[in-house]
Amino acid sequence: MVVRQMALGWAFVSLIALAACASHNQQAAAADAHKVQTYLTVDNTLPESFQMYVTDGVRRLRMGSVMPLRKTRLVIPPSVIFPAVSLEFLAQPMSNSGPAISERITVSPGENVTLQLAR
Repeated sequence: MVVRQMALGWAFVSLIALAACASHNQQAAAADAHKVQTYLTVDNTLPESFQMYVTDGVRRLRMGSVMPLRKTRLVIPPSVIFPAVSLEFLAQPMSNSGPAISERITVSPGENVTLQLAR
């Protein structure tokens, strides 16, 4: 009877150690996903400047400015990037004539999303 309790005790300790290793690997994978940069390249074919925002449906974050008639590469904030997340990009004209909203786009860590502003 004593031997059986010892065997179960060691099995339990092994199981806890295995769970701790798995948890550490998941945390390391999540940390690596945040280290990978994800970009939005905006091809502005219009003669006006825009402020670019990204929204995940809950919050809206400013990404930066896009100058007229230029391509601009902006970093998508890592706080909104998760594996295969659906994001929406908003282009707000600096003249405040109303926001132009893109369609929802599924974005994964490390991708380069391209958006063209045109009429």
